[in-house]
Amino acid sequence: MSNVAPDGTAYELRGPTDAPLVVFIHGLGLSQRLFDPHVPAFAGYRTLTYDLYGHGKSGPAPSVATLGIYARQLAGLLDHV
Repeated sequence: MSNVAPDGTAYELRGPTDAPLVVFIHGLGLSQRLFDPHVPAFAGYRTLTYDLYGHGKSGPAPSVATLGIYARQLAGLLDHV
């Protein structure tokens, strides 16, 4: 089940709340669904998968998509979760 952060980022947070966090970041043109078969192998961790702006179920980037925009997206998402 996907959640949506205030900036429109679609994400899924799974696993024990007190476990170390592993963040999965997909490549351009893909989505967080890429990691569905892999997340179960990280059962002892808290896992975060998300869609980059303009990918999957996330909204568009707030400006021209750059690595800086994607870095700020991840930083904001980590603050949110």
